Amino acid sequence: MPRFSNLALALFLAVPLSAADDAPVATILCYHEVDAAPAHATIPRRTASGGAASEQLRYTASIEQFRAELDSLEAHGAHVIALADLVAFLNGERASLPPRAVVITVDDGWLCAYTEIFPELRRRGMPWTLFVYPKIVGRGAHAVTWKQIADMAAAGVDVESHTFSHPFLTQLDDEQLERELDGSKETIEEKTQKPIRFLSYPYGDYDDAIVAESESNGYAAAVTTHRAPVTCATPALALPRYLVHHDTTIEEFRAFLLP
Repeated sequence: MPRFSNLALALFLAVPLSAADDAPVATILCYHEVDAAPAHATIPRRTASGGAASEQLRYTASIEQFRAELDSLEAHGAHVIALADLVAFLNGERASLPPRAVVITVDDGWLCAYTEIFPELRRRGMPWTLFVYPKIVGRGAHAVTWKQIADMAAAGVDVESHTFSHPFLTQLDDEQLERELDGSKETIEEKTQKPIRFLSYPYGDYDDAIVAESESNGYAAAVTTHRAPVTCATPALALPRYLVHHDTTIEEFRAFLLP
């Protein structure tokens, strides 16, 4: 009979594979920037009702807000897990997840990922995924460098793909789409010396053809901007997330979490 550590046994008993398909099993959070006052330009979403200035502020959380939300996770009894563990569970490669499972993701590649988010999550022992697009790297004072990305990857941060240049994927032809998906994957793998398995769709812009092309390019999972918990039936290439905004209240944040 195989041996199980106490932790492994606890995880096995936490969320069984026989759980109902529509039962929530995890929450994925999405941050973009943790910064007091970002000064860079932002391309608005297609559905944006305001201008570029309001869009820039929309995806920024203050340092104090970020820390308060992490405190809330701990007080709530949430278990922050790696995105890879969630995907393994959905694919039947992992028997269970801990209760109140939370995955933390960060999109784009702004400098605060290295200066603010990385040290704060490392101090708390929380795993996280950084979705970066190569075109942003090293561009100006507010973007991460390849060295910083390599340092984070070496320290255990899961660095994954946010395409090559952050376009609206459904507007691309086949050749452009291939370049965005495969080019990003190859570049980040070369810089981090680690395999790329996951993708974040820029602007949450995707359709069935994008999903199929992502899978054919070797992506095992992808995250969206659809707001919902992950269930046992959630497709790995269309994982929903709760985007944290600058005006997200602590009450709204707690509502994202599983009971």
